[in-house]
Amino acid sequence: MNSGQSPVQRIYDLIEKGRPKDAVALAAPMASRIDASHALRAAYAAALKAVGRTKDAYDVQRGSSRAFPNDRIAWHNLAAAAVDVDNPREAKAAAEKAFALGLDAPETWTIYGRVLIALGDTAGGQAALEKAVARAPGHAVAAVLLAKLIWMRTADADAAVAPLRNGINSPGADLSMVLVEAKILEAAGRTGEASDLLEGWTQGYPNDAMLARATGQARMERGELPGAEWMMRRAVSLDPRLTAAYVGLASVLMAQGKAEEALAAAKAAAEIDPGDQSTWGWIATAARALDLPQHRELYDYDAFVRPYRIETPEGWPSLEAYLADLDAALSRIHTMRAAPSDQTLRAGIQTIDDLAQSQDPAIKAFFRAIDKPIRAYMAEMGQGNDPLRSRNTGQYRISDIWSVLLREQGFHVDHFHPRGWISSAFYVSLPPIVDDGKHEGWIEFGQPPFAVQPPQPPERFVRPEPGTLVLFPSYMWHGTVPFEGSDRRLTIAFDAVPA
Repeated sequence: MNSGQSPVQRIYDLIEKGRPKDAVALAAPMASRIDASHALRAAYAAALKAVGRTKDAYDVQRGSSRAFPNDRIAWHNLAAAAVDVDNPREAKAAAEKAFALGLDAPETWTIYGRVLIALGDTAGGQAALEKAVARAPGHAVAAVLLAKLIWMRTADADAAVAPLRNGINSPGADLSMVLVEAKILEAAGRTGEASDLLEGWTQGYPNDAMLARATGQARMERGELPGAEWMMRRAVSLDPRLTAAYVGLASVLMAQGKAEEALAAAKAAAEIDPGDQSTWGWIATAARALDLPQHRELYDYDAFVRPYRIETPEGWPSLEAYLADLDAALSRIHTMRAAPSDQTLRAGIQTIDDLAQSQDPAIKAFFRAIDKPIRAYMAEMGQGNDPLRSRNTGQYRISDIWSVLLREQGFHVDHFHPRGWISSAFYVSLPPIVDDGKHEGWIEFGQPPFAVQPPQPPERFVRPEPGTLVLFPSYMWHGTVPFEGSDRRLTIAFDAVPA
């Protein structure tokens, strides 16, 4: 460490070198002094965040904004920290204070756009993100958020990819913008353009692991399996710590019937990041092909897939009356025209508001109504060494929550939730077709989203009913059987993680 560095520089240097605990130890006594500078407090907060203490980091930034009320950077930092602790209202107020003090940074406009979207103001969020990219076209976070939002609000792929194309030509631009452009083109049905885009950029940047992984995925979807495998192996070699590369390799190996190699790739990914649920999903898939006990250990449907009928929330005379109000509340915020470009939804739309911030009584009551079933599920699963039960602390928090509205022929492509623990499907209203005995509109489990060798059809179906919450491990393949008819299917889904 350079002895000529300032304390602030030394703290950031330790963080950059992967020693955040040492950074916290160095910063704590200095940052606790009453005369500590804003820069020192900000460095301490960065160290706390680096070790996962986001609430403590937020407290430091909040105290800093009080100690330096006229420092616009202090208010920007508070806005960012408030986002980290899921407090978009405080983040909004802090960003507005920073603007009032003269800050006009793209990073602040990006934060402001994010929190406006979370609070349901998608038009305001788009305007804020447009200001961010106007100030810094190469700001990847802003350009990506803006592109995804435009796509969902308009279903206009050309308008959506415009900020990405402008940004990628800026100095030092992030190649992640290329990946998002490809996803939007795919969502618009322009798969050929998406494939050509990825192939072209991969030729220009042959050493980018994420580009190689995305190109391998595109080749697999075109049925070019040997070429896809080569590209996935290249992604692994370029970044041996990239779990997505191993998972992509496992998927293309399964498509070719190479289950033993797929199992090895998925296990390598799990060793790197055991919290990534996609690794366990592919371990189970390969184990099923090989008829190994681990498949049934991970996919114990009787123990791990459980439906619960919620109780009528206080304030409503019946569950039916509550569901009617919840339907109305959700319908008011289903304003998008297209599904998220990177999601598994087909012939339907999804909310992007943070439902946890809703002031609607029916939506607020939903969080109270699901608490008892979630706690029952945790108690029933118990303790164990598998990736579900080993994380069971008896406490949880909702990490993400959204609502989906499916129309005729709507469905979810089979998928899992990589960053979840317990995933869910709650049924608000359903089309009559779900009662016809053909599984239309039902949730299915166990089937990968594309052909693997040997084939793996669904192993379990659960019939949806209004007022029923189905809970299951986030690593389980699950999807929706398409349904006929003009009626809609309205649900809420969320991921819970240990607390």
